[in-house]
Amino acid sequence: MATIFVSLFCFSAFSLVTAQQRQSNIALGSALSPTTNPTSWLSPSGRFAFGFYPEGSGFAVGIWLTTIPNKTIVWTAHRNDPPVSIDTRLVLNNNGWLLLIGPGDQVKPISNASEPASSASMLDSGNFVLYRSSSRILWQSFDYPTDTILVGQSLRVNTVLISSASRINHSTGGFTLVMHFDGILTNVPMIRTNTAHDIYWQSDTAGQGDNVSTNLGDDGRIYMLNSTGFNIKNLTDGRHPRDPSVTYRVTLDVDGIFRLYSHDLSSNSGSTTTILWEPFKDGCMVKGLCGLNGFCTLMDTQAVCSCPPGFIFVDPDYPFRGCGRNFTRPSCARNKEENIRYSMLSLENTAWLDEPYAFYMSMTKDECRESCLQDCYCEAALYSNEICNKQKLPLSFGRRSVSSGTTATTAFIKVGNGSPANTDEPSIPTGTLANRRRGVRMEILIACIAVAAGSFIGFAIFYFFVYRRLRLREAGRLWKAMVKDSHNLMPKLLPDIISSIVILKGDVGVGTIRQSNFSPVTAQQRQSNITLGSALSPTANPTSWLSPSGRFAFGFYPEGSGFAVGIWLTTIPNKTIVWTAHRNDPPISIDTRLVLNNSGWLLLIGPGDQVKPISNASEPASSASMLDSGNFVLYRSSSRILWQSFDYPTDTILVGQPLRVDTVLISSASRINHSTGGFTLVMHFDGSLANVPMIRTTTVNDIYWHSDTVGQGYNVSTNLGDDGRIYMLNSTGFNIKNLTDGRHPRDPSVTYCVTLDVDGIFRLYSHDFSSNSGSTTTILWEPFTDGCMVKGLCGLNGFCTLMDTKAVCSCPPGFIFVDPDYQFRGCVWNFTRPSCARNKKDNIRYSMFSLENTAWLDEPYAFNWSMTKDECRESCLQDCYCEAALYSNEKCNKQKLPLSFGRTSVSSGTTSTTAFIKVGNGSPANTDEPSIWTGTLSNRTRGVRMEILIACIALASGSFIGFAIFYFLVHRRHRLSVCFFSDEEKK
Repeated sequence: MATIFVSLFCFSAFSLVTAQQRQSNIALGSALSPTTNPTSWLSPSGRFAFGFYPEGSGFAVGIWLTTIPNKTIVWTAHRNDPPVSIDTRLVLNNNGWLLLIGPGDQVKPISNASEPASSASMLDSGNFVLYRSSSRILWQSFDYPTDTILVGQSLRVNTVLISSASRINHSTGGFTLVMHFDGILTNVPMIRTNTAHDIYWQSDTAGQGDNVSTNLGDDGRIYMLNSTGFNIKNLTDGRHPRDPSVTYRVTLDVDGIFRLYSHDLSSNSGSTTTILWEPFKDGCMVKGLCGLNGFCTLMDTQAVCSCPPGFIFVDPDYPFRGCGRNFTRPSCARNKEENIRYSMLSLENTAWLDEPYAFYMSMTKDECRESCLQDCYCEAALYSNEICNKQKLPLSFGRRSVSSGTTATTAFIKVGNGSPANTDEPSIPTGTLANRRRGVRMEILIACIAVAAGSFIGFAIFYFFVYRRLRLREAGRLWKAMVKDSHNLMPKLLPDIISSIVILKGDVGVGTIRQSNFSPVTAQQRQSNITLGSALSPTANPTSWLSPSGRFAFGFYPEGSGFAVGIWLTTIPNKTIVWTAHRNDPPISIDTRLVLNNSGWLLLIGPGDQVKPISNASEPASSASMLDSGNFVLYRSSSRILWQSFDYPTDTILVGQPLRVDTVLISSASRINHSTGGFTLVMHFDGSLANVPMIRTTTVNDIYWHSDTVGQGYNVSTNLGDDGRIYMLNSTGFNIKNLTDGRHPRDPSVTYCVTLDVDGIFRLYSHDFSSNSGSTTTILWEPFTDGCMVKGLCGLNGFCTLMDTKAVCSCPPGFIFVDPDYQFRGCVWNFTRPSCARNKKDNIRYSMFSLENTAWLDEPYAFNWSMTKDECRESCLQDCYCEAALYSNEKCNKQKLPLSFGRTSVSSGTTSTTAFIKVGNGSPANTDEPSIWTGTLSNRTRGVRMEILIACIALASGSFIGFAIFYFLVHRRHRLSVCFFSDEEKK
């Protein structure tokens, strides 16, 4: 009842302007109260008021137009503070300070005036002013606008209007109007940085003056003046009535559009408010209207916000705050460990700001969906014009188009299977049903293994202490029996004697199969012509076809747990693989054959007669050759080349082999794994040869080395000469550049090759075969020696440090390598980070770890200027979307995962950057094995203790079972044997 009374009292106090103080001068000692008159100080005409107005569950201090029936708030003090209570006072005290005095005499100044005032005034312009004793202005509200400018008020350089959160909540909202130093006035959302991509309206006045201000005239004209007072542009024509009963204002509204309003106060029955101008009417043009991850649809003339499937509004009352997942998405490590399943849901004609971490050309829609589904880092994908752009969260500036004239874009959103669609309350799945049963299955598995182990231990103990002794005694009796009656008993007992002796000596062998090493090629076929019907086997000769000199071989070589088909240099002691067929296929089995069949097709024939062609030749061949150049060739009947390996390089080019336009070298995964690795060398149509990582798009930011030959020719090829010279020819055969000088020996015993190595650096090698004892391999050239210059060397989220001359990869705190053997595959969280909705619900805690002199590619979704390092850390910690932050030169750049191209600088000449990484409290730092943080330490320990208990009980049970079985089978046999020998001895 008391609450109802207070609310009604507050409403009446705010709705009536009678019995308030109308005065041009506010003297020292004056005070206001939220509920007791005076609650405000009015301007002389009573048009504007300064004082308390109802806000939320309490009150705020501000200025408003006394329009009827609803007041129009034009300025708010401390707008982001909580509402003040009913027992707060606003005082211009006797010392000249304007103060807000709360319960317990808590004091907060309203102004930032540097000295005390002698008086104050609420002016008819809407400006609240503090005066010095000389009657000069000490402080005025016009210098600190919130979301509105009034007639006579200027928006000056680096002054910002920030929209309100809603029409009844005047804290800061989602949009800004900024007056820049270069003369441009721009609208940008609060969630993004002020870049060209983020501006959704601008005045088109860049460079037209310095110290420009935006102003509002008494005829409703919005105009821009430079520092000399020259009018550089009228945003509106004005020409509205100069009437004392009409007031104009410009407000950046809650929907991000700034509008010109007129308020006609001439009627005694109330005031009339009219929108006179707005820069555009399409509300979905406002970038960020629906916040991060949300998207906007224009329904008739109304902008409607929605969340994609699997997301809900962070706050349904404030759509600009965006959408968060309504399911938990574990780290990539846990995805793999628990086999967590996802689905891709599609939204037609829907797109967000296109900021892909990777893209693919010439893909179908289904291929794009599947590619994102299989990629742990991919959380959404945008598909248009056969281009698939993989995205990471949060997504910005979503919009659905309902018009037919726009290019169709399909958005694919990754959603956990079983996660609900949009609901009021998030439902957080922990995995599929199979995943939830995995804990039970693990306990069963532990028990089974322990029982088996216990049984084995039982057998072993019984054998050592009992069975061995019994067998010795039995062997003795057998010997006596044999001596006594060798003729009758020898045939019966000889097998037992041998068995006993063998067991006692321990001569029972275990068959082993030794895998032969990849040894030098001997007794292979050296032939210049490979005829139809020829075949190779992985283990039985011939395993390869040699070139005439024996320097190159084509055939099977060991790869992983099986074999691969490829071409290699027969260097000693280790072969040098220069080409691999179907390099991303699994290793092939021992019972596979490689056949140039009688029909002229080169085929790989596996178990069950499964067939896979080696070449993509369009017609059958008549013969083949392994040439001394390292080129494997299929010929037509006319002896013209039908297909050759030189046209399809993998990671190497050889002498006489060109790297042509749009042909790519892709590094191998490791020195013993020749599947595709992490780096590419691309020959572009514009004449540039460039190195880029596989994890990123081919933009300027992604290139880590290039030939500096852009525009010097078209259809350029990169070639390797027989003197070790790497040179580039244009379409006419003109040499546009030598990458190396050459001048190395033209010696038949020396072979050159250029390889894009596993570390992303392409190098020129020489292989000298002149020695009879083996070959010598030498690096002749590399474009740079700093391995950390290779972007993506340590994969997504990883970072590189140059130790002396060695590039060392590391993961940030709270991350582990996806695969320690292939560090270019990057790092992933070793803890589970729930959705923002669950963060808030479960009050999940995080910490910020810092890495000094460490930075990643700077792609912030938001940044803040003039921050201290501690403020940057705290800002990221409190922001659910912030997963890392880079701090340098008082600028805080908030980042989202995955991070790209990390590097730690150990030199003192570089600008210092501090990286802050968000980690779940209780999650371990880097470890060899991932530890997935799913609760408190005690919860994790409880699971371990239960598994140990199960194992101990099962082990004891197994041992008992082992003893029992062995006793039954062995001791019983022993007793029968004793009886048998006793009978024989009696005879």
